[in-house]
Amino acid sequence: MPGRTEYMERYAEVIADFLEKGFAVAILDMRNHGLSDRPLANRQAHFVADFAPMADDVARFVAQGAALDLPRPFTLLGHSMGGHVALRAVHDHPQLARSVDKLVLCAPMLRIRFSPLPLWLVRGLVALAGALGFWERYALGQGDWAGGKARARLMRLLTSDAQRFAVEDWQVAQNPDLKLGGVTWGWLRAALNSCDLLAQKAMPKRSRCRRALSSPEAIGWWITTPAAPLPPACPMRMWLNCQTAAMNHARGGCDPGRVFQGR
Repeated sequence: MPGRTEYMERYAEVIADFLEKGFAVAILDMRNHGLSDRPLANRQAHFVADFAPMADDVARFVAQGAALDLPRPFTLLGHSMGGHVALRAVHDHPQLARSVDKLVLCAPMLRIRFSPLPLWLVRGLVALAGALGFWERYALGQGDWAGGKARARLMRLLTSDAQRFAVEDWQVAQNPDLKLGGVTWGWLRAALNSCDLLAQKAMPKRSRCRRALSSPEAIGWWITTPAAPLPPACPMRMWLNCQTAAMNHARGGCDPGRVFQGR
């Protein structure tokens, strides 16, 4: 499950690594991402009313894989917002515990850091935006996909590998429909509600995972911290030499493939 703004083509090298290690790989573009459907006339404005349909999509995706008798065991890998959606799918669909053998979360979106704004103020701004009917408008500081200096700043926040980061710029230049901009007030409301749900309700007893992977801290207000509840059977492994975009690094100490082989 790719993260926010990501699409399946961005993971071509990671998929190749997994195939080389003997894994079969299935991946999808979440709603509003890549070439999947987007609800607004402005394709770049990231709007969702609720995260539940994305969790439902994951459950159907896994069920289809099981119905096709794909190679087992099944490992569900989610990065950033994709990690949140994967965890939300396990929460909303306890039957996934019978299909998913391992849940791997890379820098999962479990809480949102708005520093220096306090959370109560952000919630108030979201409520005000909703009262004004602004759900489909960009939130403060958000906008369409931007290149140049904005991309350079984002690269410094997310990864230490400029060459791999540049591949994404090349991909969106070839197909601009892959671009996704900032989040709307509606996305903020849905994200806060979904984070609250995962923080307040216990995971289903049948939920299980072998390992959770995370980078050490949040970077940027739309990225998230790993300091939130995970299923009790899910140990946390920290890779301290990774930035948030752990799978967009030069290979070495941050090789995400190791987690699948228990190293």
